[in-house]
Amino acid sequence: MTIDEVMIENRAKVQDETRVFVQRLMDAYQSGVIITDVKLQAADPPEAVKDAFHDVVRAREDRERLINQALGYQADLLPRARGAAQQILREAEGYKEKRVLLAQGEATRFLSVLAEYEKAKEVTRERLHLETVERILPEIDKLIVDGDIGQRLIPLMAFGGVVTPPANISPPVALPETSR
Repeated sequence: MTIDEVMIENRAKVQDETRVFVQRLMDAYQSGVIITDVKLQAADPPEAVKDAFHDVVRAREDRERLINQALGYQADLLPRARGAAQQILREAEGYKEKRVLLAQGEATRFLSVLAEYEKAKEVTRERLHLETVERILPEIDKLIVDGDIGQRLIPLMAFGGVVTPPANISPPVALPETSR
């Protein structure tokens, strides 16, 4: 091993391996001596390189600290990411279930309308037309009509809940047939 390994990283390992080696040696000589412990003496670098050596030691300690911080960050981040992924999956499954149920409801509604349409085509067609007009017209503030229908319309405005024709508005002008 290098001196760095002995002084910094593997001091206990060196002591243990030395104890085992010396014990084997004593057993081979049949000395009857049992080695119980080996202690390395303080091993310091020469004065000329002591500062550089301590810089290396501090750099290694910083490396270990950063590695431990990164592992801690990983241990914190991974469970959160897994939890967020599970939440997204559950939301997606809920959205899927909602969309499937809505589609099934729409299909059922369509089939019921189809059944009514097959019984009375004209009545069902007129009812669907009126329902669509009731749904769309409240959102429209202007109408363009053609021909003599426009001559029969009277514009009405609501004032205080009462519907009265305004005095300053003339009936809509019919568009010529070519401008449609």
